[in-house]
Formats: sequence, C-alpha cells, structure tokens
Amino acid sequence: MSSWQTARPIPLTGADCFLRAFDAEARRRNGASHLSQLVLRLGPGFDLPGFCDLVPEVARANPILRAPIRRPLGLLPPVYDTPRARLDAAPPVFVHELPSPRSDALPEVFFERLNGKHDLRRGDLVRFDVVRYG
Repeated sequence: MSSWQTARPIPLTGADCFLRAFDAEARRRNGASHLSQLVLRLGPGFDLPGFCDLVPEVARANPILRAPIRRPLGLLPPVYDTPRARLDAAPPVFVHELPSPRSDALPEVFFERLNGKHDLRRGDLVRFDVVRYG
C-alpha cells in the first residue's frame, strides 16, 4: 500500500473552499457548475495514444486528482479524501472528431463542459477533452 493511501485526508486551501462555495452558489442560482477550463491548441504532432497512456500514470502518482471532497462528520472543514481516491478510474479522456477545419472559435464541446454539472463528491476533479479536426 502506498504511503498516500495510509495518510490523512488533505484539507482544502482557502482558494479551494472559495471555489467550492462559488460552485455551490452557481448550482443554486443557475443550475450549472463552476469549473476551470484550460484550452491548449496543439499541432498535428500531438501523440494522443501516448497522452492516453500517461493520464493513468499521472493519476496514480497524484491521487488528489481523483480524491472525493467531503466534510468529515458533516460539519468539519472540507478535505480531499485521498485514502478513498479511485485509482481504478483515471481521469477520462474524451476524443471529439470535428469534420470542419480548425477556426479561432472554441468548439461547442467546451461551452457544453463549462455549463455542465460535475459531482466533486465522487472525485471527478479532472477530465480531458481532445478535439481532432478532419
């Protein structure tokens, strides 16, 4: 068993708590989640199979990526429950094929992701969407 599996849960930072509260407010008022999104435009040399192989390795080395967020006893400050991180399920990599040539506008999939709902209590803290143009 790895040392992180026997370690105590990791407390959320002030910034983590702020974003979590902001997410709860966005859900309450608008029915959507708040999340960060990083869009990288990579050239034709991007190694998708290599990337898909690397994601589980990174997730195993950094269990916080799959750790559910919970409040101990229902009232203590929230923590990343790293001992309960789901190592069997690496962050997903979704591949979207678009027939049209690449443009400066972001594909619709990114708008959908920004306005979707995500369950932080399950440990779904990171996901990857890859858009390939035909």
